[in-house]
Amino acid sequence: MSVERLLDRLVPPGEERGDWERVLADAGRSPRRPRVRALAVPAAAAVTAIAVLAWPFGGETPTVLDRALAAMGEGPVIHVVTRGEWGGTQIDFGSGDLTPQYAETEVWYDPSRGLHYVGRLGDRVVTDHLQPAGPAADRSAEQYVALANRYRDALRAGRARVVAEGRVEGRAVLWIRIRSQWLPDSGDGKNHLFAEEVAVDRDTYEPVYTRSTRDGRAPPGGGSLLLELERLTAGEGDFSGDPRQDSSGVYSGSELSENLSPRRLAQVLGGRAVWLGESFAGLPLAETRRITFKQRRRPSDPWQTTNGVSLFYGSLHPRRGGIRLRDDSRPFVQLLQATEASARWPTWRGVSAAGIPEGSLLVDATGTGFLRHEGVYVSISSRSMRRVLDAAVALRTVGAPAPPRTSLDLDRIAKDLEARRPHVVRTEGGAPVAPRAIVKRGKRVLQRGGTRGVTIRIHVPGVAVVDTRRMEPSLKQRLPETLVWHCFRVLPDDVLQTGGIAPIPRSGVKTAVVLASPSFRNRQRRLQPLRPPYDGCELGTGYGRNWLPRFDWHGPLEITLTERGRRYFDERAAARELAHFVRNGARRQARIRMRAGAAAPPAAQLADPSRADIDVTSSGARFRASLTAPTGRRFYIEIVRGRIGQKNVGLPLAFVH
Repeated sequence: MSVERLLDRLVPPGEERGDWERVLADAGRSPRRPRVRALAVPAAAAVTAIAVLAWPFGGETPTVLDRALAAMGEGPVIHVVTRGEWGGTQIDFGSGDLTPQYAETEVWYDPSRGLHYVGRLGDRVVTDHLQPAGPAADRSAEQYVALANRYRDALRAGRARVVAEGRVEGRAVLWIRIRSQWLPDSGDGKNHLFAEEVAVDRDTYEPVYTRSTRDGRAPPGGGSLLLELERLTAGEGDFSGDPRQDSSGVYSGSELSENLSPRRLAQVLGGRAVWLGESFAGLPLAETRRITFKQRRRPSDPWQTTNGVSLFYGSLHPRRGGIRLRDDSRPFVQLLQATEASARWPTWRGVSAAGIPEGSLLVDATGTGFLRHEGVYVSISSRSMRRVLDAAVALRTVGAPAPPRTSLDLDRIAKDLEARRPHVVRTEGGAPVAPRAIVKRGKRVLQRGGTRGVTIRIHVPGVAVVDTRRMEPSLKQRLPETLVWHCFRVLPDDVLQTGGIAPIPRSGVKTAVVLASPSFRNRQRRLQPLRPPYDGCELGTGYGRNWLPRFDWHGPLEITLTERGRRYFDERAAARELAHFVRNGARRQARIRMRAGAAAPPAAQLADPSRADIDVTSSGARFRASLTAPTGRRFYIEIVRGRIGQKNVGLPLAFVH
């Protein structure tokens, strides 16, 4: 059964059809040469336009859409300038002034000349590069081309319609719905209308804002200003970017290494490392680690590294397996610092700290700030905006005296940052609609299964009925009030197609559509139902690996629906056990010593008598552990100089590190 036919059964007839996707990425740009665009309308025509717009929802609506189409143009060159809603604020610690930092993206795309991308935050250029014409440029331009084409095609074909009047930043607009689709939500058991809407200026008909809506309402941060959306004639546009500045496709990561004492800390980063003292705001300095930031363009390239330091003020969890983890559920402050700005850190949404003036802080509402302190690039993270500000003014070089108390009213600044959010675009107007009930299920049962008192039935056309009323009491006591389920299909090479059923009560019956999980290659279908048959279903408890040994490395509730699903659960359990083995106990200690240059210990020292089914061999600077699953499939992991070498274990079976 096709997705379209499936939706026909789930959605009442006569409603809006189509599909939609969120298409605009957040980034930024700085002021540019202003463009003056005029719409030549004679005086009599202007009077007629006012009369038409006085009631845009009647028979004259096509006139509005025709004018909107004419304002966009028809050329082959696409020019898009958007302003995202995430933004930020720069604080001047000398004056206390707060300056909004708007994030904007400017794109020119011509199939024959390529893609020119400029991203800015405030007046700082973040990215400016040119991709020559070809498949790479076409892929990078997809979202902008899609927006321009969808808008134009919807206007031209008459699929678009004016749904409401409103305002964008005080500017009178008309909201035009260009795409919409009714999709089910298993959380509330109803269909909801997801749509893409564009606001056009009441006078010029130019597009000024785009947003995604649910039931006619826009979620916070669900849109972007359209400073430009036009199609230019052949030969127009700015294609003067530098192709060498293309930062797309960069792989990056970080790695914590040795612990540093205060004495060692004062010596790293050329003696320029900064801190907040041995304690700050009642929080002890709980962890000081050397950190390495890495990046490369291709997996085969060597890593380019930047050395830094990570400081954590707060609490650590009790010791687990020889490791104490940071407890970020309690008050904390984390500092990351380096003496060179890498392409990936210290950055915020791609904005390098190298562009932030000394004596100021770039901060966002999530509690992260970036600054430079005497040439050291620093990021400050906390759950409290006030604590971020306090840390920014208290920073000093290790060993230096604490700075004098600031005269700034940090409490007022913190409240202004949390309340004002000047980068958020203010919009009004919309056409709310009521959600519709989902058709529960077909009469035909395709699959059924159960374990530990829990049963599941899969009905046509992909509706799951989960009954947890008879769950084993010993398990029920350990589970939360609401449970998250998913069903899946096993594809070749251990690839899974998964669909969520969320949430369901711990004791009760839940009927819900199995919705496909997000796909990076096909994001627009992330809300589509996943069609049966399935190989298995599972409760996602969120308890992590600590629970796994109690269930022989299986999850507490695994329901097999096919033999393929049974094999998957058995092989995943074996892979999990092997991954846990190589990162714990004697293997963990050996890996630490091997990274420092020691040879691998003998196999007898690495083996675990309680896990006789795991074979260990050792030679030189490497050792290898292997385990055979009940299905006969044999897994192995090789450790070379303390790090992961060759292996045949990976996600989704197990995470190996």
